[in-house]
Amino acid sequence: MQRAQRVGHPKASHRVKPAPPASPGVETGAAAIHLDALDRYRKTKVHFVDCLIAATAAAENMPVASFDRDFRKFNNVRVETG
Repeated sequence: MQRAQRVGHPKASHRVKPAPPASPGVETGAAAIHLDALDRYRKTKVHFVDCLIAATAAAENMPVASFDRDFRKFNNVRVETG
């Protein structure tokens, strides 16, 4: 995904085709989660990995434990800080 970011943030998410972007240490099994993450990435300036975490949390109805304020940009993600 870093390579695609060189063309500009909004355009990057449109250049990703059906194959999800690869990031070291990131694993996902559901295409729907990846598509949700890409949509979140397109609509915000949040790092793609955070969008992937948010999409997974929303799909699994699980909270995110983080002090990162970016997660608060997603109204369907519950954030726990302590």
